[in-house]
Amino acid sequence: MKVLLIKPPNISDHIQPPLGLGYLANSIRNLVDVEILDCLKENINFSKLISFIEKSRPDIVGFQFYTYDFNFIKLASDEIKRLLPKTIIIAGGPHPSACGRSILEEIPEIDFAFVGEAERSMQVFLSVLSNGRDFSAVKGLVFRKNEKIISNPPEFYENLDEFGFPAW
Repeated sequence: MKVLLIKPPNISDHIQPPLGLGYLANSIRNLVDVEILDCLKENINFSKLISFIEKSRPDIVGFQFYTYDFNFIKLASDEIKRLLPKTIIIAGGPHPSACGRSILEEIPEIDFAFVGEAERSMQVFLSVLSNGRDFSAVKGLVFRKNEKIISNPPEFYENLDEFGFPAW
């Protein structure tokens, strides 16, 4: 399974590594083929991103989602689903953590969102995705079931050091 984790391009006066994506990649790199695409660092705009995704054909696209990325992620999700309808789109980061349910309401192309830290939850999610479809055990996952949006309670961690170092 191929997972592409994306930091969207945005207007910024500095380049900062996507730390959260690095930790997430570290937690799943023994389970899947994972790649981080830092659009700001690589100077990748919307059309270059869509072209990259169309060529690489990931099974899962995960967006690091800050509130100011909303419009970009909405447009990108629309285009990804148009070109690759079976690709699973996931949102994580500060915006979904603040308002996870509304992400799936406002951007129907997004299949799942994570509230809170997803390092362990993403491992469980990938296992459930491969072996069955009961997402109720995935902490912090927001998903659709029978046309309803379900929001599982997140898990909080006392020791973030247990996640290891970011995978660059």
